[in-house]
Amino acid sequence: MKKLLCLVLAVISIFAMTACGTGWKSEVTDYSGEVSSNGGFAVVKGDWVYYVNGVELNTAENGFGTPVKGALVRTKLADLGNENAVSQIVVPKLVYSDATQDKGFYIFGDYVYYTSPSNEKNKAGEVLNTNLAFIRTKLDGTDTKVIHTADALNVAYRFVESGEKVYLVTNETVDGDNLLVSYDAATGKEVAKSSKITSYLFPEDLTADYCYYVEVAHDEVLDEDEAFQNVKKFNFDGTGDALVLSGDMGTQGVTFSLIKDTGANLFFSETYVDTSVSNITRYLGVKKADLGEDAAQNYAKAVLLNNSTTDASIIFDSKSYFADFDCIVYHDATYGFIRYNYTDAANPETFGHQQLISDKKVVETVSALTVAFYEGGYVYMTNSDNYYYRVELEALLNGTATATQVTYVALKTTSTWHNPEIVNGFMLAAVSDEPFYGYVYATALVTEELTEDEKEAKYDLYDFTVEENIVSFVNTRIGVVTENDKTAYETYMEETFEDEDKE
Repeated sequence: MKKLLCLVLAVISIFAMTACGTGWKSEVTDYSGEVSSNGGFAVVKGDWVYYVNGVELNTAENGFGTPVKGALVRTKLADLGNENAVSQIVVPKLVYSDATQDKGFYIFGDYVYYTSPSNEKNKAGEVLNTNLAFIRTKLDGTDTKVIHTADALNVAYRFVESGEKVYLVTNETVDGDNLLVSYDAATGKEVAKSSKITSYLFPEDLTADYCYYVEVAHDEVLDEDEAFQNVKKFNFDGTGDALVLSGDMGTQGVTFSLIKDTGANLFFSETYVDTSVSNITRYLGVKKADLGEDAAQNYAKAVLLNNSTTDASIIFDSKSYFADFDCIVYHDATYGFIRYNYTDAANPETFGHQQLISDKKVVETVSALTVAFYEGGYVYMTNSDNYYYRVELEALLNGTATATQVTYVALKTTSTWHNPEIVNGFMLAAVSDEPFYGYVYATALVTEELTEDEKEAKYDLYDFTVEENIVSFVNTRIGVVTENDKTAYETYMEETFEDEDKE
């Protein structure tokens, strides 16, 4: 009996090691090096950039070893910009998310932590690919483990390494309640769960092992929710939540909206519950070091603005740059960029607002753009055609800002998963137009000042009615292309330019 049991276990063990593969074998043997970025659709580790290999649907075949498009691949950093750069599949699973924020994959040590449409089936045999599986796989393609599965694809999350552990933190609905839940990413066991929340805010620092959330305050005696709210700190390691801002002010209470956690400071707003007393929304900042483990209403909070006008929402937008309480840089559709300094708000000439760009041509350019993201000391912006520009933040603050157009082609896809990434002097982005088929392209950033003729020449290179321009651009593609897409590309080129060849 023992021999039979051992034989059964051995068969199960062999099956567990081979069933994932369908014959697939990893080419990755060396995955050493430090991680210099995390989150998003591209992560740099050592001499390689790891990224999601283009845009794929959640309904695509997702058995381990099958996916190519949408899988996790890597390319040598030194190969970016070279024609036909060699790339390797790292994890042959779809790396996917429908979340609009707080997503991406992470690499800690020898493992990659990511999300993928579930392969589980319901009783009718239907694949539950509208559920999201949170997974860990070793970078050599072995030791895959499903940590947790959520019942929606748009669940926001973050993976964080703290001490010797990695935690998965999700914002999801559990038994009808909106919660934050922390899991041990090695075991899949639940570590901590918040009380019922209305919203949450992850810190800008991706290594932080906590976040803040707005709690639905509850009267335990009457067993009913209060009209006011509280702000709590949620510790991912399960050491408990701490009430840091109380909305209970006796005869009056407030609700909270969390805006930005910069690491040093927390920015938020509070709105009085009883609007017959006051309908003012106050925008505030508090030093994180002042937030203790016990609730207090009288922390040294800087009242940055006392109104609820449209201007206030523009200043305290999540896309603003919160340098400090007295230095919030926001984008203005007329003046480019403005610095708001609350200490100067009583000045009848400025009311605390200082235009940061004086050059009319730069103002004209920047004011028409939209802030996309911040990276490496720059604010990256895009126009309606998705051409990207950037402005150096230090130059912006000292009044010497210029606006440089850094790409000359619309590197943007309809998928929110593939927001552009800046890697080693290149912009990586998926391009969905035919015949580019949603793969990732590495476009060198233009950092020098170009003459108008040089700019025009750059634009001409992206006239994709010209065959050689398409060929040239396709040579900047990185990743691994499926045989079907290779054939589709060849067919497109033959059918589109066959008449020219006949002439």
